[in-house]
Amino acid sequence: MKVKVKVPATSANLGPGFDVAGLALTLYNTFTFELNEGGLNITGCPTQFCNEENLTYQAFSQAAQSCGLDFKGVNIHCESQVPYTRGLGSSSTCIVAGIVGAFAFKDKFSSLEEANEYLDTICDGINLKPQSYNEGRNAIEILEIEKEHMLPKMPLFDSAKVEELRVDKYSTIVVKCSHYSVPDKLVGKIILVKIYSNLIICYYEGEKVAQHERKHGFNEWSIKLDHFINTLKRKPGALANSTAMLQVDPRLKEIYSSYYIKKEKEFIELFSIINEKSVEEVMEVIETLKSFIPLDISNEKIKILLNRQQENTPQIKNTNCEIIENSKKMLEQYKCLIPESKNEFVEEVKIL
Repeated sequence: MKVKVKVPATSANLGPGFDVAGLALTLYNTFTFELNEGGLNITGCPTQFCNEENLTYQAFSQAAQSCGLDFKGVNIHCESQVPYTRGLGSSSTCIVAGIVGAFAFKDKFSSLEEANEYLDTICDGINLKPQSYNEGRNAIEILEIEKEHMLPKMPLFDSAKVEELRVDKYSTIVVKCSHYSVPDKLVGKIILVKIYSNLIICYYEGEKVAQHERKHGFNEWSIKLDHFINTLKRKPGALANSTAMLQVDPRLKEIYSSYYIKKEKEFIELFSIINEKSVEEVMEVIETLKSFIPLDISNEKIKILLNRQQENTPQIKNTNCEIIENSKKMLEQYKCLIPESKNEFVEEVKIL
């Protein structure tokens, strides 16, 4: 098994001060790791670095010890684009590659999130380990002591790229060849778009009008059905096969397929109800209606039940166990005065 790790060049020497801001560049060092039966073999870098003092090997070895990787030897091949001793983080690429390489042999993950959670667990374990040279305190305890002497934390700054974009005829804006929907009333308008690494947030006249998870593919579409309410009211027949319908909440898809087939206009009106209330409230009401009239779910009935929920006052529940027990005892005492059979009751009536 071979593991290939690609690490970008970086620089923290930007502007006044040192390590104030960082920058990743499109220059990469690529490292290939392969375990062997014994010995260290390093290729692709200057001869003076092809030994056990090599930063990549040292990082690999220490990371292997941390994650429990038992190896006899390793082959490391380097393909370098980042120049040495030029302030572009060539040493950092070696350290990062060594750590990632070791963990890749030990652990396999189905997603980046799963890998990050695992690394968090490992880091927590390291941070909680007592340090003999710090009077047995761990890193977290030491940090709490140091916080008393630190300067106040600087306020967070917004790291988004800001652009002014025109909303096209499809009621979308385009960022890096991907489309993101906004309310259809903004077609033709210029809106402010904040582009983050993971989010796209849209503003019009200072008000947030849309938010999407950022797409990183080519010609991808992120469409929200509620952005097209006005358009769909004019053309309800376009709903069923629309891109917006494909990306709608699965719970709403189920409602549509169960109760609103060929009732597109009513389904669009349902979105107005959801915008006023919530998906959860509407789903709860539909579940209630299903128990009474499963074949006749309509917007009017949903509205009526939602309004009744608002008008209902909470019921007062008597949870005083002592009162309940005393009441039972009193009833037992009066029980002897009540005829136990129909015949006894008839006889008492005759006497009276």
